[in-house]
Amino acid sequence: MKKLLLSTLVAAAFALPVFAALDSGAPAPMFTTQASLAGKAFNYSLKDSLAKGPTVVYFYPSAYTGGCNAQAHAFAENMDKFVAAGASVVGVSLDSIERLNDFSKDPEYCAGKLAVASDADGAIAKSYQIKVGEGRAGAKDTRGVDINHGFAERTTFIVGKDGKVVSTIGGIAPVDNVMNSLAAVQALAKKSPLEPAVAGQFAMQSPCPTAGVFAFGEAAHPSVHSLGPISASETRREYIPVGLLRPSMAADSFRSTYRPKALDICA
Repeated sequence: MKKLLLSTLVAAAFALPVFAALDSGAPAPMFTTQASLAGKAFNYSLKDSLAKGPTVVYFYPSAYTGGCNAQAHAFAENMDKFVAAGASVVGVSLDSIERLNDFSKDPEYCAGKLAVASDADGAIAKSYQIKVGEGRAGAKDTRGVDINHGFAERTTFIVGKDGKVVSTIGGIAPVDNVMNSLAAVQALAKKSPLEPAVAGQFAMQSPCPTAGVFAFGEAAHPSVHSLGPISASETRREYIPVGLLRPSMAADSFRSTYRPKALDICA
């Protein structure tokens, strides 16, 4: 009974942390560390992740505590939606990689869908200006195992491909944190095709040069080839949207974004 009460008090203390962290527009500190996915450890690099698309970096107090269990479960349950929005997710805590190997494969929580990274000394959390608390004597996780590490406050950062923080989410309940993160990356995915075109980055879907389906800018998929430069004054608002482009899409599911109004080369 005492163990259950202590575990409950620990979980409650982590539910709604004091919110103070890097704000939108700030450069996100790059980091590399050990992480675990589906029970297997690997070297994680935020820089490498951002090369593929926006990344949700979420800090949480500890694996196998009430709120963190609910948050991991919610991320895992919604992972297909994050992927559909072109984003990846990584959890960061002060847990050891051994604890995270268990947590990442646990079917009730990460379920092999969610990578979780070890920030054993709290250096990564501190670089994001997140408060890191000391470990608590006698604290146990929901399995009854001792928690022998400090705790980072629960805060999530949506980091854009340019390495800047797009949104900072904190001070709310764990599952709400997940849903707000999902809404943020979905809004980012919708916003991206509306940005101005970049001169010299006009491309057309292969292999048919008369398909009339175009894409340009950094989002151009590897399966496209260059047609040549466009004027810097041309913007995406001058084009007819015909689908949603995400660079993380596989080639066979690639859908181009724009058909030029004034250049209808299709019969």
